[in-house]
Amino acid sequence: MTAAFIDIASAGEYVYRGNYLLVLRGSCDIEGVALAKGKLVVGKTVTPRSYKVGATGGGTCLAMGVSF
Repeated sequence: MTAAFIDIASAGEYVYRGNYLLVLRGSCDIEGVALAKGKLVVGKTVTPRSYKVGATGGGTCLAMGVSF
């Protein structure tokens, strides 16, 4: 099991490969959907997949990704 913190400024984008993403601060654009603090993205299978993660609306985004 591994975990990673993803901290993105307004212009950045990151591709995370894993099973779960939890938005910890700000608003994150995950696969084109804006998600606020406290929202969790859960993969549909146990196989890790790639997620495009960015900051929503020129702000910042802090998320935690977990992969197993």
